[in-house]
Amino acid sequence: MHFTTSVPIAILLAAASSSPVNIKRDKGVYISTDPEWGNREKSGLFGWKPFLENACQDLKGSPYDKAISSFGPDSGVACVLYQGYNCEGAQLPIWHPGYAEMGWNGWDNKVSSYACQSCAMGVGGCT
Repeated sequence: MHFTTSVPIAILLAAASSSPVNIKRDKGVYISTDPEWGNREKSGLFGWKPFLENACQDLKGSPYDKAISSFGPDSGVACVLYQGYNCEGAQLPIWHPGYAEMGWNGWDNKVSSYACQSCAMGVGGCT
């Protein structure tokens, strides 16, 4: 008995190689739902997330949507925070070390998406 496949091998190989290659696993952002990095990781949700280079990271449906009180990109990472989904609406540029207290600038619990990119470090942040 001879079997034939309905999906050519070339299509399978193309699908296997189409996974995102621009995920930065060595750099990311630290986010927390409580100020001061979750009171030094004693309260709220907190975590480090890798990012896709120059891609919008939508928080819709996540516990971080409109709940971020601390946001800090790693050294060599610059981000733009957005109040709307799909990286739309009011924006806040941010780079390392970020803000432990987002309330000082009116951005506490307002972030719904963000986009980050690697950058060269310069005086006062990324260049």
